[in-house]
Amino acid sequence: MLEDVERIEVIRGPGGTIWGTNAVNGVINIITKNSKDSQGTLVSVGGGNVDHGTGEFRQGGSLGRNASYRVYGMAFGRGPEFHADGDNFDNWQLGQGGFRVDWDNQNNDSLILQGDLYKCGVGARQSLSFYSPPSSTIVDGTQDVSGGNILGNGATN
Repeated sequence: MLEDVERIEVIRGPGGTIWGTNAVNGVINIITKNSKDSQGTLVSVGGGNVDHGTGEFRQGGSLGRNASYRVYGMAFGRGPEFHADGDNFDNWQLGQGGFRVDWDNQNNDSLILQGDLYKCGVGARQSLSFYSPPSSTIVDGTQDVSGGNILGNGATN
């Protein structure tokens, strides 16, 4: 969630030797807050003429003296953009959830474990070409997209 972002770092210029071949114009690093800094409950809802409905929740707390956690869920439904032909093919729905656990034993050892899952339906228009017989057709449909990640990071000083 945007409320969990501590800062955004932008490193301009080519960074391929450090960050890989896709870092042509620069690198953007998003630093999120420690889960001990986001304890309690946060709920946010909204809507409008394009984003028909948005909702977010976050719950954070402690797991003993040296550990804290945060879990979140968010979803939105976005309506189609304007099309002169009246076809409303590019609507978009997303649901996402995740967690973060921070552990620090106060002896210079720390561990971060975080993960996210998402599922999305994206409206799209595709032009399909056929060789036999030669033809093409326009197809409107929904592309189902989903994924997730998990990341662990530990440090010992």
